Amino acid sequence: MDGVRALVDSGSLLWRARLAGAWQGPFPIGDVLDTAPVDVLERPATAFVALHAAIALTAAGDLPGLRRLRVHALRADEVQRSVIAPLCTAFEDILEERWTEAARGLERLLPRLPGVGGSAAQREIVEETLLFALVSAGRCDAARDRLEERLDRRSSPHDRRRLTALSS
Repeated sequence: MDGVRALVDSGSLLWRARLAGAWQGPFPIGDVLDTAPVDVLERPATAFVALHAAIALTAAGDLPGLRRLRVHALRADEVQRSVIAPLCTAFEDILEERWTEAARGLERLLPRLPGVGGSAAQREIVEETLLFALVSAGRCDAARDRLEERLDRRSSPHDRRRLTALSS
């Protein structure tokens, strides 16, 4: 797997593992980034690819890359301007451990996220990042509420365990 497909599939999987604290050993996000051309990471043609570029750049801790992607998004189509640019800002806040700002930014853009395209499962990584930011910001009640909403939408043993842990 390489290029855009690696970015979409592997980048999200690795970021999800990092958020969950589940990755053991060296974190191979560099291998994923190496498969994608620089223009795909910093000047993607679509909002869907831009979403996954932002995720991979965040997983890599590449703050300058995220900032370049944000600048591109501000000059691109409406979806990139209204969703990807603020997403990059929120992910920058994640990398700089500004949890409250990150959570606020992610909460604001979630309703617009379907405009990016892809499946709900592919976009769910943004909500996972929001949950991480909420807990990191000490907003456990808000994280519990969001997990309860997700469990109303679909069953998830993982989310049920997380909800139980947040409630204890």
